[in-house]
Amino acid sequence: PVVENKFKNAIHDMSRLSAEARPLPVFMKKGDSDKESRKALVRASIVDTIWEMGYGSEIEETLYMDVLGTGAMACALYYNDDSEYTQFMRLDPRYCFPTFKGNRVNDLLYVETMDRKVAALMYPNMNITTEGKSRDNDVTIATLYDKEVVAQTLLETSGGGKKVQAANKISTWVHALKCVPVALVRLHVRLLHQPVRVARRLALREHSPRRADRVHRNR
Repeated sequence: PVVENKFKNAIHDMSRLSAEARPLPVFMKKGDSDKESRKALVRASIVDTIWEMGYGSEIEETLYMDVLGTGAMACALYYNDDSEYTQFMRLDPRYCFPTFKGNRVNDLLYVETMDRKVAALMYPNMNITTEGKSRDNDVTIATLYDKEVVAQTLLETSGGGKKVQAANKISTWVHALKCVPVALVRLHVRLLHQPVRVARRLALREHSPRRADRVHRNR
């Protein structure tokens, strides 16, 4: 007899469905003329290019799996010196702590733990000690996404996270987006493709390659 592994099949089905889904940006026309139709298509092409060049398409499947597993998905937007395009980074919804004002995100605290040795490699300027037993093996990275600033802090603890031994600033990004640079959508608010659309629209709204009046970094 053949015994069906429903759990395994469910995982395969969800993976296949998430891989097949391909949302497309759609902009409403401001008029019925051919000119307005072309403008809408151009804007859709621009935002799709930003999404692709910012490696947003590489995290789409993971975002869909997040919403299936947790009922929510989150994506952070940022700039770096390696590209002129907005970059997209998936945030694990299990470690997101947002506050809402109405149905909008007021700010979001993202807290993740990592091995001390990994953190020392990722943040060499923080002088993280990797020897000795006075502190925990893991460190905590807390990132606050606000309407005006994105601040990242490293916390070193002892006693299994019960006591904070040190708190040091990793970086501060003062942006001019006038909104929280995170696309966060819960399943009961909107369905699957909405977070991807939100992330793309945020990128298009404030995308401007390395303009000093838009982006200011203070590390």
